[in-house]
Amino acid sequence: MVRTPRLNQLAAQGAWFARCYVHTPMDAPTQATVLTGQYPHTHGVTREEGALKRFADTVTERLFRAGYRCGIVGNLRLPDERAWRPGLGLADCAAIDDGAWNGATTWVNGREARAEGYLIDWQTDRAIAFIEEHRRRPFFLWVCFRAPREPLAYPPGMESLYPPEAMKPPVTAELDVTNRPRKLNGSALAKQFDVHEKTLGEERSKYAALVTRLDRNVGRLLDHLETSGLSGKTVVVFAAGNGMALGDHGLFGTGTAFYDEFVRVPLLVRYPRAARAGTKIERVVGLVDLAPTLLELAGLPRAMVMQGQSFVTLLKEPDDPHWADEEFFECDAPGAGPGPVPTGARSGAGSILAAGAVAQPSGSPPASGGAAFSARGLVTRHYKFVDYLDGSSTLYDLKRDPDEMEDIGAILNNPSHPRYHDYTRTYGPVQKVLRDRLTLWRKQTKDLK
Repeated sequence: MVRTPRLNQLAAQGAWFARCYVHTPMDAPTQATVLTGQYPHTHGVTREEGALKRFADTVTERLFRAGYRCGIVGNLRLPDERAWRPGLGLADCAAIDDGAWNGATTWVNGREARAEGYLIDWQTDRAIAFIEEHRRRPFFLWVCFRAPREPLAYPPGMESLYPPEAMKPPVTAELDVTNRPRKLNGSALAKQFDVHEKTLGEERSKYAALVTRLDRNVGRLLDHLETSGLSGKTVVVFAAGNGMALGDHGLFGTGTAFYDEFVRVPLLVRYPRAARAGTKIERVVGLVDLAPTLLELAGLPRAMVMQGQSFVTLLKEPDDPHWADEEFFECDAPGAGPGPVPTGARSGAGSILAAGAVAQPSGSPPASGGAAFSARGLVTRHYKFVDYLDGSSTLYDLKRDPDEMEDIGAILNNPSHPRYHDYTRTYGPVQKVLRDRLTLWRKQTKDLK
């Protein structure tokens, strides 16, 4: 088991959302969604090389106008001509350039610099310096840790923490590929699994060590908030931008797949005034909901252009009957196919956002190429449905099959399958309801005319 005592502590002190999802399993679209509270097709950043519009309406811009000092430290994936001075209300920016684990090139408020020491530790040093500088005024800080990410490598001094021979492969590694979406068979994700299959123990060991190093640095931030007297009036959120397969479903790396290991992410929220300690919330939420949630916690109105919904009500009442329990997926990556994202856009990293208040708190391998790859999908409390917009789709019964080992959608499209008739009676109506709901969402969000 991976050792994360400080994240466990954070969860015990606040709320743990066990069913949080990203909407596109890529860094730049996810960061833009966190900032805007919009789905990728709305904010326009649908690929890694995308950039937000200069005058985008963001949570950080709104907090800035309300008197907050806003900053970001780490993996900024929204490049354009202002990449290292991003605007959007982010007055302080310490961004990573090449992402090397040691001695990385960085840009601190527009000036090129070199990270001293190990990158994750340097990010935490910068974050602590920001908090110390602005502790006497309302602030918002987004720390985008570059871990755990490819290329996987042991942090210094942690090489023997997780013996590779003790790291067992995931149960889903034995998946029959006939139960996997056809688009993934022969994809870069599948080919990378073939490359790493014999060294999975070592790769999983490196990944676990990176997570533990990340956990230690989260602990450093929490300790600084405590010693500074800020813990009781600071909202702390921990989340991840997307996930990574380490043999799961016979895949390896990051890319545009919709298994839970790619799109289901941790979400922890600590704020004593709103979140009851030790609450596990099983409701379906998404990162699109973060921006309106942060605005509500800061006492600010939700922007009308935001498509997410504040989940503050769930922090106070997890059984709220009015919560929809659905989130949506999308992907438009022409020419990429389901495979690793471009060099420098390594995924799976954790982020911590701290909104402190005085008065009102608040390079993986290149993509292999391939056919255009588009998809839309949704997940509910019991089902996950993905439409690849080419006549193929997947459907999983998450209540009966939480590991997503049986693609019901493939069976419904195969009249010769021995379970076709039974599944058509049982799941045919379910798939129709999900498809109709997805179509309605696309029309409501102007993704479909």
